[in-house]
Amino acid sequence: MTSVRDALRKEGYAVIMVPEAATLFRTNGALYPGCEDEVRRGMLLAYEEEMMKMKLYLEDTMLAVTQCEAAIMGPKDADVVMLVDRGVMDVKAYVTPDLWAELLKKFNITEQAILDRYDLVCHMTTAATGAEKFYTLDNNMARSEGVDLARTLDNITLNCWKKHQHLFVVDNSNGKTFNEKLEEVHKVFHKFIHQQQISNQQ
Repeated sequence: MTSVRDALRKEGYAVIMVPEAATLFRTNGALYPGCEDEVRRGMLLAYEEEMMKMKLYLEDTMLAVTQCEAAIMGPKDADVVMLVDRGVMDVKAYVTPDLWAELLKKFNITEQAILDRYDLVCHMTTAATGAEKFYTLDNNMARSEGVDLARTLDNITLNCWKKHQHLFVVDNSNGKTFNEKLEEVHKVFHKFIHQQQISNQQ
């Protein structure tokens, strides 16, 4: 995500980033409880409730900051982009359908309302699907999934976002390198932001 941030900043945009909540949890000692029995189920519900609370808080807080930045910059230069590392719908991929329904009820929110929080969703397919030789856990100490589990979770996560009106998937086809995937992401963001600017001016 820092690569996208740097590219957008070179184009003159003010960019604010929202860090991944799961990484904040795990790198600071929080243990994922799992859901093997009824006791664990209750623990998982409490864990994911706090995860959603953290995601929503971080996003809402940073959105308020972007609005402050836009106000300071003035209407002519108020091009502030907020990049979110894994949105709220990602939580759905790590819980059972009944737990997800409970979470939606607890937060009095619908899936559509969650989807509407994001203008663009860019899903970078895991290297575990189609680029297995490059799959590694070394670049994120919060990750522990093997190739098979990473592939499964990636598919489930993508499925959670499939109803978003602006979902773009960057896969590993044609032997793309990671840098080539990043370049594709840069182009997607650039095109989308430019289209939004034109739409807002009309």
